[in-house]
Amino acid sequence: MNASNILVDSFAWLEILNGSDRGKIALSVIKESNKVFTSVLNIYEIKYRIEQIRDEETANDCITTIRSHTNVLNIDEEIAVAGARIRLDHKMGAVDSLILATAILHNLKVLTGDQHFEGMAEAVMI
Repeated sequence: MNASNILVDSFAWLEILNGSDRGKIALSVIKESNKVFTSVLNIYEIKYRIEQIRDEETANDCITTIRSHTNVLNIDEEIAVAGARIRLDHKMGAVDSLILATAILHNLKVLTGDQHFEGMAEAVMI
C-alpha cells in the first residue's frame, strides 16, 4: 500500500483523528511515505467538519497537528484549470476535483477512502 509521496485527503485525516481501523492503515501508509502533503482544501474540510461535531478549539488543535506533520499545498491557477477539467471528465465535486488536480500536478498519490476516488490510479484507498 506504500506510495512514496502522498497527499492525505480529509477522509483519511478524519479516520486518523477518530482512531479507526482505516485511520490506522492511513497512519502506516503515512509512515512509509517519503513526503506527505495536504491540500489547503483539506484544512478547510477538516476545520468545518470537526467544529460540526466537537468545537473550534479541537478543530484548531487538529489543524495545528496536521500542519506540523505535512506540507500544505495551496491552490493556484494551474490547479484550478486542471480541477475544472477533472470535474467535467469525472463528474466529481469541486473540492475532490481540485484535490485530485493538486495530486496529479505535484506527482502525488491521494490517500483516501472517499468512494469518489475509487478505481483511480492516483488513489491509495484505505
